[in-house]
Amino acid sequence: MDAEESQLSRVVHEVLTPLLGRHTARKALELACQKSGTAVARLGDAELPVVIDNLMPMLRTLLGEQVAERVKGDIQHRGGGGGQG
Repeated sequence: MDAEESQLSRVVHEVLTPLLGRHTARKALELACQKSGTAVARLGDAELPVVIDNLMPMLRTLLGEQVAERVKGDIQHRGGGGGQG
């Protein structure tokens, strides 16, 4: 990610990159943020649950239910956000 990204968006990107690749991880995050009406550069704790919810259908399709749930938990843990649903 670049210097204009939030710390939390970097965390999400770091979690997704080993599984999706750098470019796909970046695009997935951009699309999830766009769908939630949040700029990637402004992604914060308040927006994280909605962005994760927007990522989940894609992650389930690409990685399967179990891995997607682990990724969700890892993002929540590393991002400092509490668990949702």
